[in-house]
Amino acid sequence: MPLLVFLLASGLRPSEALGQKTDTLRVQNGGKIIGEIKELDRGQLRYSTDAMSTVYADWEKVVSLQSDKFFEFELNSGARVFGRIAAGPEDGTATLVITDTVVVQLKQIVSIVPIRQTFWSRLDGYVDLGFDILRANNTRKLNTATEVNYRGTKWAGKISASSYMQRQDSTNDVKRNSASLVGTRVLPGRWDIQAFMTFDQNNEIELDYRVQTGGGAAYRLLHTHRNFASILAGGAWSAERYTTSPDVTNSFELLGRLSYQAYRFHTPKLDVSTGLTTYASLTDFGRVRFSFDGRASYEVIKDFTVGLRVWDDFDSRPPGSDTSSNDYGATFSLGYKF
Repeated sequence: MPLLVFLLASGLRPSEALGQKTDTLRVQNGGKIIGEIKELDRGQLRYSTDAMSTVYADWEKVVSLQSDKFFEFELNSGARVFGRIAAGPEDGTATLVITDTVVVQLKQIVSIVPIRQTFWSRLDGYVDLGFDILRANNTRKLNTATEVNYRGTKWAGKISASSYMQRQDSTNDVKRNSASLVGTRVLPGRWDIQAFMTFDQNNEIELDYRVQTGGGAAYRLLHTHRNFASILAGGAWSAERYTTSPDVTNSFELLGRLSYQAYRFHTPKLDVSTGLTTYASLTDFGRVRFSFDGRASYEVIKDFTVGLRVWDDFDSRPPGSDTSSNDYGATFSLGYKF
């Protein structure tokens, strides 16, 4: 079983030659590849070379990896350490030079992030687009969704937005829009601190708008090369207005969110993410809201996907006697991942 030896040293500084391709990668049934480590994420090592541009290596097939640059290494135990990586005493092992000495299995490393990267190279995300035109009742449907993620050494962020619109003769238009901004302070262990702001609009439940801002503590339950799960607990202040009333309602809610992701980056690539959020109002005691969202994408050609998105929103005590307590839906789309 491959072992990874962490050798610790003090007084180390990041290499001044981070931009140079001087790292060495060896994989099973292959020779040495000189290049630059970009990132290890979701079981794939992103590696830049001069001869082959950017290549992706299955982490389980990496024999050795060496670099004199500084990285953040995350283990499936939740520990985060900083240091350099060098070839180990035998194939399937490596030496991390940090500040203490521990021995772990190679497969326990689930993330590698370079300390000094450009802002743009730390971004990833996707864009989904779906459009339907039906002759019956002159029906037109448009759904869009996008997400951009940023990952730094101490901070992470995410911007996401989605929109669904439907028009057809003899009925009212359907509009559902949402957007969110999440900032995360990355802590050394499994805990992180998050702050967020969200905007929602949904005329199916007579919601003109809802603006929320809040935060909480997030705990990573699971992080492997194939799965990620986390739980968030905190509070949020919200201001909402419904078409059934001209008044704006302000409230404070306790919230909890469970998120889960599963991914497969062998061809064909598959990415599934789900999240369930519960809101319990302290201002309107007894009112509880649930929000579920899910997305699955399947790569058909490189970086282009087909996808399915589902949602379900429930409110135990919506304002107004004619306001619906539940809204759900599903959309299909084409997407691009970057």
